Amino acid sequence: MSVDINDLVLGDIQLSSLPEVFYQLKEALETPDVSFDEIGEIIKHDPPLTARMLKIVNSSFYGFPQEIETLPHALSIIGIDQLSDLVFATTVLGRFTGVPPEVINVKAFWKHSICCGLGARVIGSMLDGYNDDIVLGRLFIAGLLHDIGRLVVCKRLPKEAKQAYELCNEKGIMLVEAEQGTFGLDHAQVGMELLKAWNLPPKLSNIVRHHHDPNQYGSDDKEAAILYGADVIAYSLGLAGSGECHPPKINDVDWGNLGLNPAKDMPKVLNQIKNQFNETAKTFLHGV
Repeated sequence: MSVDINDLVLGDIQLSSLPEVFYQLKEALETPDVSFDEIGEIIKHDPPLTARMLKIVNSSFYGFPQEIETLPHALSIIGIDQLSDLVFATTVLGRFTGVPPEVINVKAFWKHSICCGLGARVIGSMLDGYNDDIVLGRLFIAGLLHDIGRLVVCKRLPKEAKQAYELCNEKGIMLVEAEQGTFGLDHAQVGMELLKAWNLPPKLSNIVRHHHDPNQYGSDDKEAAILYGADVIAYSLGLAGSGECHPPKINDVDWGNLGLNPAKDMPKVLNQIKNQFNETAKTFLHGV
């Protein structure tokens, strides 16, 4: 069976577009000299989104010592780029309703994805050239979205998604290989096309496309490799909600190539993720 990727991604309006508040915010951010108050006013028109933004900003995800009570205050501390990433992340979490629970557990899927986002952010914070708020924000979003194509496939092709999972389990192969054999595409390709439909930066969609084969993305760009490492860490912590039957082990990752010393750095990475995960997952998934 062969599936047209454009039909798969664009055939569901709810999936192929984001809430209006996101596009309003994006337009405002492209306006010179836009003020924190103006951005706050856009988000305030969505009270649940506003409440969730403040919960996240006041959580261990950031770890600020004082309570932040308003969006303009949050903006003054974390900046426009990071708030935009948070708005995007929270709006995406609500887009995938109606995914058959017998095909995939959506909440377990998001827990895996949030752990990947945290892991990518923690790894990036330890590497020269990546410890920058904008880059760390992109790494978190990449982790959150790395398997988003799985949800598209599970919603739009539930029968084929189950067949791919069964083939993966039976043959002991990677899920992307089983998907290619079942319907001629894999979830990394589908995820890339969905991010393109959302008009997200090509760099982000390419990271998602190559999170299973980071060496093919470009020798001068480690972000796909960082995401691959974070993905493996999530599985090692027992957060396997994306449906991979035979994930790689943590020792399979070339941490030295990433710039990390496994013996010295890995305990720090794991501790930071563990310390942040429960509260971050609870906050992001509230109401999902």
